[in-house]
Parts: sequence; structure tokens; C-alpha cells
Amino acid sequence: MKVSEIMRYEHNLIKVSPATTLEFIIYRYDNVSVDSRLTYVVDETNALLGVVTIFDILRRIVSDEIIEEFKSNGRRREDLSEALRKSVNKNKALSARDIMRTEFFSVRPDDLFVSATKLLIEKAVTAVPVVSAEGVLVGEITRRIILRYLAHTF
Repeated sequence: MKVSEIMRYEHNLIKVSPATTLEFIIYRYDNVSVDSRLTYVVDETNALLGVVTIFDILRRIVSDEIIEEFKSNGRRREDLSEALRKSVNKNKALSARDIMRTEFFSVRPDDLFVSATKLLIEKAVTAVPVVSAEGVLVGEITRRIILRYLAHTF
């Protein structure tokens, strides 16, 4: 079975340009029904330039300072909300280019899904982009997609 037979296709993914702001990326996660945990940064030809993970977003917003300041339960919830709001406002203008990962693992549509499974396991990632030989984003393969496929093999 090839990756292309079970992958999630690119029109079901969050794709943004390099100039897209972090504020907009966060908005997309709140207001778009998608299963993907990745934001794909593409150019005008849909060539994959980078990947923004939810981890990358959280690392920018929930800083070590906020964690240290609020890890005791004696702080008020309102204070934490205010600190997070300030952090979002401080970082919201960052672009996808500023926070994207340019080194990432990927597979091709014609790769066997077992090869993609091995990559997901070895690299301990939840998803990898599926790109054509020309570097164009065509979809993604995830652990969940593979598990759903396996569930239907019984």
C-alpha cells in the first residue's frame, strides 16, 4: 500500500505563506476544522518551505518565565490569563518564516506506508508531510491515519 492511498490530501491542511503572522496561524487552529497538528509554510507554487508545529507555537507563547511564575497554585487564574494575553500580543506579529522549521522529515506519495510508519516511529513525530519529487506539498501522513487503516484490516 502506498502513502498516496491513505494520506490526507493538501486541500485538507493548514497552509500559509512565509509572511503569515503567528496571530493568524493561532486563529486558524481555533476557527478551522482540521485534524492536522501542523501548519505548512508554502510558496505560491505550493512548494513546501517549512513546517510550524503546535509545539513551536506553544513554545513562543508559554515561555519559561510564565511557567516559573505560575507553577505554584497560589497565583490567581486571572493573573495567568493576563500573562498569556501579554505573551500572545508580544509574539503575534512574528511571521511563519520566523518560527517555521526548515529541517523536517518527509515522504513521497509513492513510498510504502510501512516506510512512512517506520519514519514516524523512529523520529517520534505525529505527522510528516508528503511531497512530490519537485518538493510540492501534496498531503500528510499521520500516526492516526495509519492506525485507522490498520483498524480496517481486521
